[in-house]
Amino acid sequence: MNAPGPRAVVVAGHTGDTATALAGWTSSDPAVRAVALGALERLGELDDTTLGDALHDPDVAVRRRAAEVAAVHRSVDLLASLHDPDDRVVEVAAWSCGEHESRRDEIVERLVELAGAATDPLVRESAVAALGAIGDERGLAAIINACDDKPAVRRRAVLALAPFDGGEISPGALVESDEEILAWVAKDAETALHPSCTARMGTDPMSVLDPETMAVHGTQGLRVADASAMPYVTNGNIYAPVMMLAERAADLILGRPPLPAQQVAYYRHRDQVPVQA
Repeated sequence: MNAPGPRAVVVAGHTGDTATALAGWTSSDPAVRAVALGALERLGELDDTTLGDALHDPDVAVRRRAAEVAAVHRSVDLLASLHDPDDRVVEVAAWSCGEHESRRDEIVERLVELAGAATDPLVRESAVAALGAIGDERGLAAIINACDDKPAVRRRAVLALAPFDGGEISPGALVESDEEILAWVAKDAETALHPSCTARMGTDPMSVLDPETMAVHGTQGLRVADASAMPYVTNGNIYAPVMMLAERAADLILGRPPLPAQQVAYYRHRDQVPVQA
């Protein structure tokens, strides 16, 4: 019988030709041996011994294909493949370890090592995915660290965190119906607006602070220099205005001459005057 080529072996896997598939596995051509693994798996003729031999094949393409097929052979040991000298084999072996969901110490430790130290980002990504599939707490730190990796690895890390999700905290499983949700909102909802204007500066009877000194009217040695000094709520986040206000207050307290005022147009919705000068 002439040695079959890759096409003949692939067809054999789809037509029930076990003899041709087996002949392909003994071929000297690594491309034929690689496709023979798939053909034998499809025929249900690929045993763990043959697959184990394929994981140590001298050709990287055969080893990579063997690592891929090993995903559905849980009894096949992939630890050696996680140490393969070729990253392409290691990448696929890591994915298959995730399918095995093995919590074996040596496997988890190697995946943690790969997730953080492998030079190939594809290896890091597959190791992170495997740790997520396994769901062992020993891999959690590596998954979290991967959230700062390249975008593809970060995306995989976010998905890998799913097994560690402890479930909804608030409002919790007891709040399900529309009535229960509305009751929870009424009880727990709160504003996210930044508090301000509670000790506003000004010269009218309702103002609290002297805008020339930031001192509290009618007191000695008491000044306020935070968001509460604002005369009204700013249009955006208060962080930058508070920094500006604090810089100005520091100059006033130290007696430094203030910068000249500038009349700048701004938006103020509550007065129904979109732009003021």
